[in-house]
Amino acid sequence: MLSLLVLAGVALMLQRTRTGKAIRAVSDNRDLAESSGIDVSRVILNVWLLAGGLAALGGVFFGLALLLGIPTLRLRADYLAITTIAAGEILRYAYRSNFASPVTGGVYGLTRFADPIYAINPIPAGRYGFGQLSFSERSLWIMVISWSLVALACVLMFVLIRSP
Repeated sequence: MLSLLVLAGVALMLQRTRTGKAIRAVSDNRDLAESSGIDVSRVILNVWLLAGGLAALGGVFFGLALLLGIPTLRLRADYLAITTIAAGEILRYAYRSNFASPVTGGVYGLTRFADPIYAINPIPAGRYGFGQLSFSERSLWIMVISWSLVALACVLMFVLIRSP
């Protein structure tokens, strides 16, 4: 709730105050803003101060979330499972929604997001498997990464659930 209030405050500051209008002017065209009498270096300093303050506030919120959230993970594993499923459904709806389509690609998915992951693939080119199971080096690399993340999540959940 506090983060929504901060978000609304920043939006109002950018829309209604002289500083906000100066920030928008400098972001649109620095030279034109400077020739209009806006002190560009002061505006840049204000933006850095505002960004630092917002980052610090985000760190405080994150710390509070961890402080309050980690003990609740120890309560019951079924609550954690239900929460995980709910979070997954929320992400799925956000991913498939129309307003997020320019970012997520909608039902067509993200494009070219995996290129850096494929670039660090240590598995040599070729086909791998046995019998009817056959995988390309890319598919095998993605399976290795995915199952490693699943194993890491299982270990973390085991440690959290068994913590005193």
